[in-house]
Amino acid sequence: MKILYVVNDIEYFLAHRAELARGFHSLGHTIIVAAGNCNGERNPDGLEGFTFIPLRINRHSFNPRGDIQLVRNFSRIIKEMQPDVVHSITIKPNLYVGLAAAVLVSRPVSSQIRFVMTFAGLGKVFETPSCFRHRLRRFVVEKAMKYVSTRLNLGVTFENARDLEELVGAGVFSRDQCIVMMGAGIDLEEYKAGSRSGRLRFLLASRMIAEKGVDTYLAIAKRFHNLNSKVEFQLAGAIDDTNPDAVTSSTIKDAENSGSIVYKGFVAPADMPELLADIDVVCLPTRLQEGLPRILLEGAASGCAIIASDQPACQDVVHIGKTGWLLKKPDEEHLFMAIRDAVNNIEETRKMGKRAQALVHQKPVSDEKIREHFQQIYNGSNNA
Repeated sequence: MKILYVVNDIEYFLAHRAELARGFHSLGHTIIVAAGNCNGERNPDGLEGFTFIPLRINRHSFNPRGDIQLVRNFSRIIKEMQPDVVHSITIKPNLYVGLAAAVLVSRPVSSQIRFVMTFAGLGKVFETPSCFRHRLRRFVVEKAMKYVSTRLNLGVTFENARDLEELVGAGVFSRDQCIVMMGAGIDLEEYKAGSRSGRLRFLLASRMIAEKGVDTYLAIAKRFHNLNSKVEFQLAGAIDDTNPDAVTSSTIKDAENSGSIVYKGFVAPADMPELLADIDVVCLPTRLQEGLPRILLEGAASGCAIIASDQPACQDVVHIGKTGWLLKKPDEEHLFMAIRDAVNNIEETRKMGKRAQALVHQKPVSDEKIREHFQQIYNGSNNA
């Protein structure tokens, strides 16, 4: 089987989907990866044994002229590579790969290919429209995807039931095309709890953008620092200056210099288990519509308690009062109260981490389980 993966960002693929591809490669399948944000690299580290195709793709906006060319490029790639499976991930690749196949690739060819779309959250396009332009963009995207869904041999995966119900309810996909899967898979054996003692250590690990809650976390870290509280706030993730919502390097440097946070910078996926082993509480006060954030699974697998926004996916990992806290609103006051509760009950907080670890080991989140589900989906079943 020849599998083509299409993603916005090569770093995202390496962090979240490369292990899935490696698993299929180890079974003898041919793997092709088409990805953007590759900084001119022809063969990025981590793609050994794969065919790599760099893309020019703007992750943060829709540009008619550039995006039409991107659709044409996807059509060319599909025709040249002749894959058995095309697995696109996140909204823009899903839409444009689908349009390329439905419009520009001949029907006999496209009908022989299994197309799989993965929504790791719905993103800004599907947020409640705030203006006419936003409503129009969502309307156009929904109509285009509905058109695509009727013309392709398609399976669609979501990371929580809310996202599935939203797009099925909007008529974008039929229910029998869709399935919910718990994330992209993690190696549960890699994550171990360290011997935690002394002051509590908190961690927010994500892209350094405000809507992930990084701004809120920095504000709370400053408040606790001013209170001389004996806790440590760590922050990990790459700074993305091209993102209009980026938390700037100067903002993070100021927080570092004040002593309110410890900034770890970008942490490679292979190094996350070591970082998380000494963390007591993972925080994600996100304002985005998340799929199932990987860091919550990794944190729970490492024996960390979790503080997260009250969203359907987070509820799969966070049981209030048992494995962590769900924030009714992802704002400063609600995050402050949750962290204060954790600090005031250190022993119970660490017990929550142990319960979170036991819970996640009962969930179908391992690399092996996720690969088995995708194997069924690639073979044409939407009942993984």
